[in-house]
Amino acid sequence: MTVEIGKHKLDALVDTGAISTLMSVEAAKALNLKINPTSSNRPLVSATGSELEIIGHTIVPLYFKGLQVTHTVSIVKQLTAVFLLGSDFLSANSGSIDYTRKPPVFCLFDGLINFQMFSRCDETNSVTVAQTTCFPAYHEAYIRVKTGSKFNNRDAQLEQHSCISCVTVANAFVACKNNETVCRLLNHNPFVIVLKGNENRKNYRLG
Repeated sequence: MTVEIGKHKLDALVDTGAISTLMSVEAAKALNLKINPTSSNRPLVSATGSELEIIGHTIVPLYFKGLQVTHTVSIVKQLTAVFLLGSDFLSANSGSIDYTRKPPVFCLFDGLINFQMFSRCDETNSVTVAQTTCFPAYHEAYIRVKTGSKFNNRDAQLEQHSCISCVTVANAFVACKNNETVCRLLNHNPFVIVLKGNENRKNYRLG
């Protein structure tokens, strides 16, 4: 799920099996968060059995559809996920996941706030480049992209996913017709970018 921290958007992994909410040290530094020393000596163990090194903690204001939730986050080294929401966050904010809906819906405060969860760059909520396209340096263009069947003949919001950094995607409401729509891209690099079709897909999230 996408969480806003200040003016930044961050993809968070919701992990009901994790006892603590965690953030990688790289993400904390990139967001200029103040890392305070921790007094807890309790070790954390990852799902693979390896011990996680805690270097401190920070108090983070998280925004969910405009509602601010403040939570203490442990900062750790060698964290696979950039940001992980654990069971401590779910318990403190009456969080739950409704698996009866597809895709699942994440709920806070006993259903006061609801929004869909997604898999990272999943084809069910992403678009893919329709054909190989070459972008000159500092070039802007509209390209055709393929959409998932659930968005066919519907309007959707197109936005950039955090796993895409080689180009900039314009956030926009688009009309999906015949499993296609149009995406506005900018190559902000001083070199040529080649976006390939199905053999090397680039994904941008739909909502």
